[in-house]
Amino acid sequence: MEHATYFNTFLLDEVNLSQPKLDKLDQRVGSVYDALIADVTLADVITGKTPTGSWKHKMIIKPHVNGDYDADVLIEMDEVLGWEPKDYSNELYRVLHKHPTYSKQPHGRKCRCVYLKYASEGTIGCHLDLVPFVTLSDGRKVIVNRDANKWEPGWGSTDPTAFADWVKRRDELTSGHFRRVVRLMKYLRNERGSFDGVKSVILKPTDFSPLR
Repeated sequence: MEHATYFNTFLLDEVNLSQPKLDKLDQRVGSVYDALIADVTLADVITGKTPTGSWKHKMIIKPHVNGDYDADVLIEMDEVLGWEPKDYSNELYRVLHKHPTYSKQPHGRKCRCVYLKYASEGTIGCHLDLVPFVTLSDGRKVIVNRDANKWEPGWGSTDPTAFADWVKRRDELTSGHFRRVVRLMKYLRNERGSFDGVKSVILKPTDFSPLR
């Protein structure tokens, strides 16, 4: 019992991102989203926003001193006739780049997202990764590979909701320990330089095997 108590205390004090920072993260995402949908061009294109990645899965952890944590957000968008895949990322970037506030913050385009960086608070910084998540006219749901100017996946759909449900179910089956263990492994990766080859993945529902 002593070890279990210490483990929980260690997670709260050393590993987990604090609740005030999670609350501020939610506020920041809401403000950025409001700026995006206020744009004349994107107002009829953007249909919603969905947290994804470690933020959605409750696996986000405190970064190194002078490091920053990132939060992935799917920006849900409808397909626009005449737009190429790269145009969806470029339009998100355009809004941030001309915005009176966000234009003054470090921002830019990566292969699958547009990022926006915030000033550090104490020793901890933060940046958002805004991922275009497009519903095509045939009903497929895809993200954008801006570098290759193509949809991903090339066929079928990506289903981040199914992945989130999978994570939630693993946590239920392990009495809440699955997420704790993943956060601890991420902490060890950062502190010891371990697990460098482990990458985040997006899984399709067909990739899931039922736990028997």
